[in-house]
Amino acid sequence: KFLNGAWDSAPLHRKGYSGFIMKKRILKIVFFFSTAVLLFTILLLITEYLNISICPIKRFTGLSCPGCGFSRATLSLLEFDFYSSIKYNLFAIPILLYIAYVSCCFAKEYIKNGKKEFYPKPEWLNIVFLFVMVIWTIGRNIAGI
Repeated sequence: KFLNGAWDSAPLHRKGYSGFIMKKRILKIVFFFSTAVLLFTILLLITEYLNISICPIKRFTGLSCPGCGFSRATLSLLEFDFYSSIKYNLFAIPILLYIAYVSCCFAKEYIKNGKKEFYPKPEWLNIVFLFVMVIWTIGRNIAGI
């Protein structure tokens, strides 16, 4: 821009990235998450209406993994039927909240710094989440849930 007879020396960008690049990153994130939601919805509908299980752990071992019942639980949540959601998979709501948290943190980091690699912080949250997921898996198989 021309300002007071001299080129404006104010930077057009902050931290080395122009507004155009940030907008481009935002569009990539929106496209990625929209595609992921669409594919997940299609997978939910296919598994629910064809009444098939896509879990290889359940198929080959007969044991329930942490995600068994997740599709039905998510569909119940979309219908605001929280009781059925908890009945299908008690861990579905924490999984969805964790996925939302990690997705938001990744999107923020990617838009801000352009880094595609991301490890959610605080690290103790990941460890606690993994520990609870393992305990849930063991418990649901012992109890036969």
